[in-house]
Amino acid sequence: MHWYWWYPFLVFACPLSRGANSQQQQQHQQQQSIKAHLHKDATTRLHNHARDRLAAMLSRTHSVECAEEVTLAYEAFLTAHITETLLPFESTFVKNQCPRPDGNNTGVASNDTNGPSIVHKLKEADDLHILYIITAHRDLDQVVRLIQALQDDAEDTRACLLTKSGASASSCERNHFVVHIDGKEGPLPANLPLLTYASTSSNVYVMQEGRVNVSWGGFSVVQATLNAISYGFYLKLPFDRVINLSGATYPLATPRQIRATLAQHPLNEQLMFIDPTPNVPNPRVWHYFIECDNQMHRIARFGLPRGVPLRTGSQWFVISRDFAHYLLTDDNFVGPYTAYAKHILIPDENFFATVLKSSPYCHHHCNTNYLHLTFDVWEDEKGAAADPSKCLQPDPRICGRSPLLVRTEEIDHLIPRPGADMPAEPKRETFLFARKFDSNVSVEVLDEIDRRLAWQRARERESLLAEIAAASVAFPLGENCGDKGCIANGCTRQDDVEGNIPPEGHVDKEMPLPSVLREHGIALESIQW
Repeated sequence: MHWYWWYPFLVFACPLSRGANSQQQQQHQQQQSIKAHLHKDATTRLHNHARDRLAAMLSRTHSVECAEEVTLAYEAFLTAHITETLLPFESTFVKNQCPRPDGNNTGVASNDTNGPSIVHKLKEADDLHILYIITAHRDLDQVVRLIQALQDDAEDTRACLLTKSGASASSCERNHFVVHIDGKEGPLPANLPLLTYASTSSNVYVMQEGRVNVSWGGFSVVQATLNAISYGFYLKLPFDRVINLSGATYPLATPRQIRATLAQHPLNEQLMFIDPTPNVPNPRVWHYFIECDNQMHRIARFGLPRGVPLRTGSQWFVISRDFAHYLLTDDNFVGPYTAYAKHILIPDENFFATVLKSSPYCHHHCNTNYLHLTFDVWEDEKGAAADPSKCLQPDPRICGRSPLLVRTEEIDHLIPRPGADMPAEPKRETFLFARKFDSNVSVEVLDEIDRRLAWQRARERESLLAEIAAASVAFPLGENCGDKGCIANGCTRQDDVEGNIPPEGHVDKEMPLPSVLREHGIALESIQW
């Protein structure tokens, strides 16, 4: 077949081909133009959004250091999204240390040398030593009143010295107080009544170093508590329990009643209110925050930590010495989780609860903290009176809230009236503390609580004086312990304190009043026999 027969078709087809190509080119050019406009518009919008968002964040900063920290954090999140790389903490895995309930569970990891070796051990109330951690930021006169309300009566110390074998003034001092004052208050003046009171009290310590600038909703709240606990260990204070209180808290029971209630719990049982259901936050309200310039700065949405269920609970707790040591020294869980918790909002209601329920101590928990607390309405419900520092979410209707002041009409439900019968034994549901109080507003409420506590202390004092009288009859004045000295039934000599302890069961029939009373300035005539 000859080729020339289809030539006419070729002649007519070429113009059509050239036209089709031209049309395709025009379409391509139009598409490219649209894409260029989309790219430009989107880039402009993204740039504007990022610029405006960053400008809004920077407008809340005051220092250059804070502005730089906020900027770098925001840039890290944006870069991770754009480059499809890992977000901050997205690759962090925090290993849960809570042992499985396999029937042979002691609550301690096999390599935990500081674990609860005394899980089921109880301690007599009179032998229980408490370290009170008090965090305050103002109303420091109220802190003095709080500590005074928690101090033992002189009769309590005398009874201890007379009736406890080997007792000394230091061993009979069952309460110690470490006070952390918000660093924002600046240097503490030498004439501060709290410092004056501490200087005349052998068991009160006001932190001068390690003070933290505390911000509402920030990890600084947690850090202040940890620093105060650490200070208690640094001072080598003797304590079995740590009780965390705010300066706006006040006791509803006497020191003896507090010890009696806590003595019902095994020494290594942690008393902390924790929501029994793990917390799975709504992504819309779970954000990465930077704490600087004494406030919280929201950066971006934050992922949940891997390997650990989050918990919600109270920052006010009663914990064991062992668990307090674990909070300060553990690098396997506490360290990595601390790095994460420093960037969440209101970590004080998360950190201690999450750590406890993910620690080797998880199975030794009683869900109470003996604290009466009533919350106010949510901040967004206050209208013009709302505090903007407590509304930090994108949705302004999602805010925090604060506790209410204790009212006069609540007292009868919290503490018995003078003359009312007290229960024979403290009950687990008893409130030992209440929050919150303001010395400028709550004067009448505090005075009424003091009046009721004074009546209860008077009843306790009658019993203590009977103990002292019985001890004085058993060991009359003017006798001595003999050449070797002894410690039994309250008779203590200086050489006994130095370690000359008689065999178990040894009782010397005629012993003088403990010389340790004289050594510590307690006048004999001041004791009511």
